[in-house]
Amino acid sequence: METIHGLMAEYYFGNVEVSSYLQGRQVGYEVMMTILKRAAERGEVHLDKITPRIASLPIDLARHELLLTHTPVPETTIVEIVDDIFLPLVRT
Repeated sequence: METIHGLMAEYYFGNVEVSSYLQGRQVGYEVMMTILKRAAERGEVHLDKITPRIASLPIDLARHELLLTHTPVPETTIVEIVDDIFLPLVRT
């Protein structure tokens, strides 16, 4: 965990080119959209109601937890993020 935090501090906050690149992207959005498109094909979600912020929410929350605690995100927290926060936002 210390390595990850060190790299983030050095490259994200200390490198203008890297931080500009990352700030211009919705990190995690592309991955979540692939998952959500498959869910839409199964009739589980309506893509027209899912904004980029909602799509990236699970990854953003996991990243936030990781950065605050400096420990791996527990499985119970991941389940909470998905089941209690994300799924109610995207289900049909």
